[in-house]
Amino acid sequence: MTTESAWIEKYKAAMLETDWAKVWALIQPAESAIRERQRTLILDRSGSMAEKDEMAHALSGLKSLRGDVLYWKDQGESPHS
Repeated sequence: MTTESAWIEKYKAAMLETDWAKVWALIQPAESAIRERQRTLILDRSGSMAEKDEMAHALSGLKSLRGDVLYWKDQGESPHS
């Protein structure tokens, strides 16, 4: 698995998980993988603008997902119910 695909796989795992009790544990590794890829691109001065945009959108999506999970934990129910 390349570093490019590693962040995508971890992002997908967090976003597609249907068990809300597991989502929280998947968010941090996904964010870390994205930030690591961003650091690599900065150091190598590489990567496409499309990938950089995808990573920015992915971090935004994970931030929103984190909010949903916090709400769910506070309410004791799934945010989709």
